Amino acid sequence: MAAGREILLSDGWEAVTYVTVAERSGVGRTTLYRHWPTIDRFLHDILLHDWAVEHHTPTGVTRDDLVEELDDFRVQLHDPAVERPMLTTMDRASRDPEFAQLSAKLYEACSEAAGQIIRAAQQRGDIDTGLDLERAVAELAGPLIYQRFLGRKTLDRQFVEHVVDDFLRAQSTTPADPH
Repeated sequence: MAAGREILLSDGWEAVTYVTVAERSGVGRTTLYRHWPTIDRFLHDILLHDWAVEHHTPTGVTRDDLVEELDDFRVQLHDPAVERPMLTTMDRASRDPEFAQLSAKLYEACSEAAGQIIRAAQQRGDIDTGLDLERAVAELAGPLIYQRFLGRKTLDRQFVEHVVDDFLRAQSTTPADPH
């Protein structure tokens, strides 16, 4: 898998073949075929491995927890080992069922940790309990994805803090002071 990841990053998606992986890794093609019946399955496993990140351990302070979790996501979006395959997965998901499944797993993985933080904040009364979790995660992660992938911007922690602060202001259960 390390050889496949190296080829993916250096030469692109199409360069990852059984032949190139066998040459780079020293593992026989027969072994590769036995473990990964299709090259797409091999790529799928590489991507799942790369996207398995440690998540922030929640402290119970909603803002801090959301900033830490989203900042981890921001860092991932700038990592070539994640960024390039993520973009390719999104592209291929519309026409390849394996990549549609991979995209769905990525969506779940990215949503789960932030969703847990939001659920805990709802239980503490920090955020409106009627807020839809899926929409909330989209409101938090969406600006990062938009700026990074469409705007090709380099994002910093301050950007993440602004996104979280705007979200919390909009979702606060404490009424805003009209003055």
